[in-house]
Amino acid sequence: MRVRRDLLELDSRLRRQGELRVGAYARRAARRRLARAAAGVALILVALALYGILRPPGARNAQGFLVAARCAACGNDVLARSGFGQTPPLVCSACGAVAAHPLWVCRACGERFTTEALEDVVCPRCGGKRVGFEKP
Repeated sequence: MRVRRDLLELDSRLRRQGELRVGAYARRAARRRLARAAAGVALILVALALYGILRPPGARNAQGFLVAARCAACGNDVLARSGFGQTPPLVCSACGAVAAHPLWVCRACGERFTTEALEDVVCPRCGGKRVGFEKP
């Protein structure tokens, strides 16, 4: 019994100190580490798959985002691509001219309009300040 108790005591010391592991214990510990690593990789792959499935199409890409705009050259309401930090005028998707300005909408009266100003925008119809960009 004395030998068994000494072995158990030695085993507990080895676990605490992180020293050399031998035999079946070492194989079991290595399998546990491999299983944890495989589970971590599987979780990352599942997260990437869910991100790819649940992300809305065309949400955001490196080329910029779509903006509802009205072209001054052709008069059409179009979707223009705006880069990050790019200021109007934008390229019109209908005629190709660099004359499209973002569409604003008044939250009070519903008027859709364009303006050169990007700050302190007011509605030309009612003079309201509750305005925002038109959704594309």
